[in-house]
Amino acid sequence: MVHAAYKSCNKDINAVSNSRSLVEYVKGEYMHCNMCWLEVDNVIIPIMMDKKAHWILGLFDFNRRCLHVYNPSRKNVRDRIVSNDVVALSYVLPCLMLKINAWQASPADRIGLVKPLDVNILTNIPQDENGQDCGLYVLRFAEYLINGQTNVSSWKFNPVKYRSNLACHLFKHGCEQLVEAYDTDYDLVPRSVRRNRKMKGLVIE
Repeated sequence: MVHAAYKSCNKDINAVSNSRSLVEYVKGEYMHCNMCWLEVDNVIIPIMMDKKAHWILGLFDFNRRCLHVYNPSRKNVRDRIVSNDVVALSYVLPCLMLKINAWQASPADRIGLVKPLDVNILTNIPQDENGQDCGLYVLRFAEYLINGQTNVSSWKFNPVKYRSNLACHLFKHGCEQLVEAYDTDYDLVPRSVRRNRKMKGLVIE
């Protein structure tokens, strides 16, 4: 969706409004845990790369106007490839921030020419040695950031143990959902959006 918005907006701030779903998402819709981006300083963005079956994690820092990128497999997926893949985000995210008046427009912004975010690919972070657990690493990175632990370079990670724990949590969540019959994030998405777009999810095997 972001890549499609990038191609259509051509770095034009006003054109991003054509992507109604993205604008509504940054306003806090579509997910139980979502909130309007005006109320936070950072947003964590799991990213499935466009041309590779590889997960990376983005941390959008509003105050520094920077996108920090956590790549759990720099040996297999080089920084240059990752940088090219997040170009769309570096342009679309500022457009969205200006659209919801989260940022003050600069002279260049006022004529519709958005300045892209600075992209910082972190280097000293734990790495996926077997090249198959990038999704697990991204989830673990996200957990650390959510808990305010920005320095992930020193933690030890056991993918096998984490996968088992994650499977248990997902099973427990599924059982609770059946018993309590509460709405899922999918139920929050307007039917018009569901009808017009394929809903994608993460399948953990």
